[in-house]
Amino acid sequence: YGYVTAGTWDVTNAVTGNGNGSGFTPTGINGRLTHAVLATAHVADDVLTQASTSATMIVEYTDVEKTHTWGRITAGTFNTTNSVTGSGSGTAFTPTEVNTRPPVYYDWTVYQGDASTYGTMPEKAYLICVYRGRLTLAGDPQYSNQWYMSAVANPFNFLYGTDDPMSAVAGNNADAGQCPDIVRSLISFHDDYLIFGCASTIWILRGDPVAGGSLDNLSDTTGMFGANSWCFDDMRNLYFWGSGGLYMIKSDFSGIRNLTEMVLPNIIDNEAADPSTHRITMGYDKKRHGIVVAITLLADGSNSNYFYSFKTKGFYQESYPNQCGPYSIFYYDANNTTYADLLV
Repeated sequence: YGYVTAGTWDVTNAVTGNGNGSGFTPTGINGRLTHAVLATAHVADDVLTQASTSATMIVEYTDVEKTHTWGRITAGTFNTTNSVTGSGSGTAFTPTEVNTRPPVYYDWTVYQGDASTYGTMPEKAYLICVYRGRLTLAGDPQYSNQWYMSAVANPFNFLYGTDDPMSAVAGNNADAGQCPDIVRSLISFHDDYLIFGCASTIWILRGDPVAGGSLDNLSDTTGMFGANSWCFDDMRNLYFWGSGGLYMIKSDFSGIRNLTEMVLPNIIDNEAADPSTHRITMGYDKKRHGIVVAITLLADGSNSNYFYSFKTKGFYQESYPNQCGPYSIFYYDANNTTYADLLV
């Protein structure tokens, strides 16, 4: 993986590096073929072949208009002169454009926009995570307490209400049910559980919602600030910024503890952070053994930040230039520990 700085790749010519890595010829590159409207679209995993050039593509996606087909080119180079046929029932076509220059991408919708077969996705959803092989969405402005999950291993299928335990599911048609509060964050931990951090409450989904999963309350009095205002430490404890400051939920869910209540009792009033104007991001710093909390004003990048030390149980203020106001935090766990660190 890397950042393409010039040209386009193909599956014909060898690639060499400036280090001691072995040379190779790519066996597949992403590509998009543009064409006239197809009577019948080619479906995922169909193999497209342009006989005159010996070019082949494994289809991944076709858009709603049936004028673009995306996939992985595995041999040859497509041209805009000769016909392309498929291994399935899709209509043959002659490409009008061949695009392999990164980035090659398509809009995320249900497959080919076919609502009768694949259901419908919410028009807007500002929260996303993966849970038990399902793409999970929330943050729908029209239904703020609703959550949606795709079919297992198929992010293009949102057909709810079928009897298949692998099918898509939403809160209003699952035994687990909807959240009774505005969902502000989705926090999944592997396949163990999914936490819904809401405006004034916290809920946890255990198990699969189509196969006997349950939605249980963790707190009736504490909410979460936003989508990025949480992190885990290396002991599976969860930390989040809530309605009273910085909290910790133990890995066994034995309780929720407010870490700022006694030492920084006025922190909420002093910071006056609002989800509509501020972003709060958090990250676990493995090197310093603590939690970084970054509070940034979206309008100008001005920021107020804290480091909570596991060693001293104390809070230490940190500051960054307005030009570097933190919008996200990620720990880069490099193989070479020299380069491993918290990226802010």
